[in-house]
Amino acid sequence: MRIMKKILLAFLLLNLLSACSSSGERRANKTVELKFIKYNGDIELMKVNANTESIILSKMQVIRIEGLENLPNLTKVSLPFFSINSLNWIPKRIKELDLYGNELESIDGIEDFSNLELVDFTANHISNIDALFKNKKIKKAYLSGNKKIEIITCSDNDSIELLYLTDNNINHIYNLDKLSNLKYLSLQANPIENNTEKINELRKMNPRVEIKARR
Repeated sequence: MRIMKKILLAFLLLNLLSACSSSGERRANKTVELKFIKYNGDIELMKVNANTESIILSKMQVIRIEGLENLPNLTKVSLPFFSINSLNWIPKRIKELDLYGNELESIDGIEDFSNLELVDFTANHISNIDALFKNKKIKKAYLSGNKKIEIITCSDNDSIELLYLTDNNINHIYNLDKLSNLKYLSLQANPIENNTEKINELRKMNPRVEIKARR
């Protein structure tokens, strides 16, 4: 009788392990369908694993992607050289966002990304970055090659450590001391570089910051 109980127990245990294994495989193999909305209205579909942590693609005439919110482990979105002009469809939980070479004119709403630590908005059409300073998580921000950026007015922010503003059209920077943890600022290839007095004043008022400029 005791032997029969042991055999029955072993049989039940094997069935339980088999069921758990099958369940794990189903979760691992589950896919999410992403819908790529193109500039001309066409739609392209792509299936990705539900456990995907990064979406890294480039050079597509796409203005938005639907379905990213169904990827619970997604932490990085890298979509350089698309035709993206809005942030409102990108999951707010991600940690890294690379939209190099897109069509962004505004980064309003970036303050709502609660985990974002790095952004790359190089070579877009952004003119105002006030919203950047409202985000208290971002540590590194790349905003070079946005020729419409002319004036920077910083506001209280203790998260930003590196700020790349190379090759814009910046003439003035105000309240740089409000970025209390800023360590590096690149101002190369901006009109402000030609004003030695302004550059020296920025350096004098912010001695802890390495300011990269020609003068």
